[in-house]
Amino acid sequence: WIALLPPTTPASQAGILHGRNDGIAGFRWYEKASARLMVANHPDDAAEIVRRVSDGKGLLADDGASIGNLVTGDAPRSYLTMATIGEGKPADDGRRLRGFLATSVNYTRLLVLVVGEMAKELYQAERQRGRLVEPRMPRGLHYAVERAVTNIALRTVSTAFVIEEMYCGAPTIYVDYTGYDAIAHHCGPEREEAIDALVGIDRAIGSLVKAARQTSRAYRLVVLSDHGQCLGATFSQRHGQPLEAVIAALLPGEMSVVGTTDSVESAGMGRRIAAELSRGPGLGSLLARVLPRALRPFGGGAGRGAAAAPPDVVVASSGNLAHVYFTSQPDRMTDEAIETRYPGLIEALSRHPGIGVLLVRSAAGHAVVVGRQGRLDLTTGQPGGGDPLADYGPRAAQNLLHLEGFTNAGDLILLGAVDSASGEVTGFEELVGSHGGLGGWQDEPFIMCPATLTMAEDPLVGAPAVYRQLIAWQAQLRGSPD
Repeated sequence: WIALLPPTTPASQAGILHGRNDGIAGFRWYEKASARLMVANHPDDAAEIVRRVSDGKGLLADDGASIGNLVTGDAPRSYLTMATIGEGKPADDGRRLRGFLATSVNYTRLLVLVVGEMAKELYQAERQRGRLVEPRMPRGLHYAVERAVTNIALRTVSTAFVIEEMYCGAPTIYVDYTGYDAIAHHCGPEREEAIDALVGIDRAIGSLVKAARQTSRAYRLVVLSDHGQCLGATFSQRHGQPLEAVIAALLPGEMSVVGTTDSVESAGMGRRIAAELSRGPGLGSLLARVLPRALRPFGGGAGRGAAAAPPDVVVASSGNLAHVYFTSQPDRMTDEAIETRYPGLIEALSRHPGIGVLLVRSAAGHAVVVGRQGRLDLTTGQPGGGDPLADYGPRAAQNLLHLEGFTNAGDLILLGAVDSASGEVTGFEELVGSHGGLGGWQDEPFIMCPATLTMAEDPLVGAPAVYRQLIAWQAQLRGSPD
């Protein structure tokens, strides 16, 4: 299926689970009206996303279960789901606590596997460095802990939750296995470490297939990815400084410019585990108070810091997509207004070798793409030179028009450069595997289903189309005798 901009988990999951994802401008974005930076893996922000997109008719609204996701799909039961971990509700459904303490999980073995995964990561990181593999990024103890949690602990516990829900007869269950995504971000999508993670996910799916033979109702498994991912050296690796530093150098010296690439999707898994423990009595509540403090150095801390005055410019990046916001202006700035206040900025950015194209709104309200190959008015289709979107695929114009229509889109929208021969992208985050913009495979996720389930469209275009397809399959299976 085809993921429209931005191909990130919050946008895709909102579309797949709720049927709506307009306004989710990236993995992170800034909202001028409230001076709020939205980051999808922050509990308050994930809950706000659900509040905005939910109409009570999500994919899981009919007594379904959400496991390991960012949003809920209106499920009455959510486990390890970022949008609900701040609720603090007690374990009023025995399935939750039984799932976490499932007898199918050998916790001694799990602990050994977690420690082994950390040692494996430290060895593989050193081996990659010793072999001079490029592109690569620094991978230390911090990431070793993150990898062990996402690729071993969360996968094991999530599978236990799914099996528990299957034994209890939940009609629809949606689980997100994040291990491959997290490892591919740091190691590369097709590197050995990432392929090993896929093997682990395959084993988890095998456990679900085995469990389905013993459940009271028949289950059909649909396996899908909510986005693709691309390899590529980062912007700062290629050009010696991050995007926000380049922008700051082109603006008056007194202006403050801040980037927002503080965490990846898999960060905060410790918060999810601690939140689940807090729903249980006794030891669980005690651990829930201790774990967040212990896990804070590894992305496990919850909550926001005290509110501060916003910087002059916010650069919110998601893969090779970046929204640039001038916070002093309440409305979207036009190209003419930006040129008046910051002469030469648009031209300089559009000519930078790490930036493929720049999108800005004209005074006439048109979406205009500017690149080294020329200009293109997306609203009228009128070119001004060559095609600046040639490296971004046949749907690039449609994608950018879709994103530019969001009220919270940046004053400037930048796409990192793409190598048309290799498909490698230039990501603005410090990750060698990236997604969120255009180029390569990042907007080409897959969906795999039983042959008895037919596709209404081929391919499905946009995450809401996947939602409609899954709803149709739900109706088909409800009417099936088995």
